[in-house]
Order: sequence, then C-alpha cells, then structure tokens
Amino acid sequence: MSAVIPAAQVRRGLAAWLGENVPDAVWSDTAPYGPDDRAIFLRDLGSQPDTAVAVEIYHTENDLVLPGTEVRVQLMFRGRGDVADEFADDVFPVLHGRHHFPLPGGLVVQRAAHLYAAPLGQDDNARERRSDNYAFVFMRH
Repeated sequence: MSAVIPAAQVRRGLAAWLGENVPDAVWSDTAPYGPDDRAIFLRDLGSQPDTAVAVEIYHTENDLVLPGTEVRVQLMFRGRGDVADEFADDVFPVLHGRHHFPLPGGLVVQRAAHLYAAPLGQDDNARERRSDNYAFVFMRH
C-alpha cells in the first residue's frame, strides 16, 4: 500500500522552504518574530507582526492508478496597504510552475502550480488579507 503524504510535514516543509527562498520571509518554529519581519506561520496568522503569511492544507487527493498525491495549500497573506499583495507577488515566481524540488523534512515536490487568489478584506486591525491557493503534486512510495 502507498504511503500517505503527511499534512503536517507538507505544512512545515513548505514554511521552511518559503523562509529560505522568498525575499525577506522569515520562518521560525519557536523564536518570536520582529515587528518588521515578513513572518511565516502554520495554520493561522499570529497577531503580530503586521506582514505575515499562514500556510494551511485544505485538500488531499490520492490518484487511484498513479502514485501521485495532489495537496492543495492555502497561503493566507496579511499586511497594511498593498503589502499583502506584494508578499504574495514575491511568492508566486518562486513557486508557480516549479518542478522537482525538495522541501526541508524530506518530501520532494513533483510540481507546484498557482490555482487562484482572492482578496479577503481587512482584519480587525485594518490590515488587508489575501488568499492564494496552490496545488502541489507529490509521489507516494
């Protein structure tokens, strides 16, 4: 039987990868973020700093014939003014259309594709929010 692609491993691996590959993005599992960081969170946006992205898995589909698993990921961006859009725009070229790249933690992404983006309005602190959704294909072993 084929192995399951662990959602927590995808979430953490992608957060670490974004921290390594997106300009000025900061991933920390334990250290507090500074007020000017472009912070990366798991699942939910922390209250600070103002500029941040949260990484969450919302769908996994295992192919019945081929050993591929598609994992859909929501990246929820937040920032003042146009900052959420700018952060998302910096992520797009490093992810969309990228093939065969390793995530920290041992998973290898076969293909990444941007699906769509949607504005989500302001949060309670007048920071704009935006959701970008990506599909990642992994091969089960």
